[in-house]
Amino acid sequence: MLQTQWLKSLDDLKDFLAGSQGVEIRTPEREVAYAFIGQTLKRFGYRRLGKAQKGLVRAYLAKVTGLSRAQLTRLVGRAGGVT
Repeated sequence: MLQTQWLKSLDDLKDFLAGSQGVEIRTPEREVAYAFIGQTLKRFGYRRLGKAQKGLVRAYLAKVTGLSRAQLTRLVGRAGGVT
């Protein structure tokens, strides 16, 4: 399981993305990635975020899961994250 509990704010996500350029991260299993996406959406209150903040969360999820933008869109929609 991905250990990212230390990322508690959107500023933390920005710092993580800025510091992880050139680093490739992949989750070991699809089920782990899907569960992680759901937990992350809840943790950051994705439904209440503005467009720019949602983009930041999606960029973070793409980075740590290795999923495409299209796949993330489907998964976020399935999780009820799209408003």
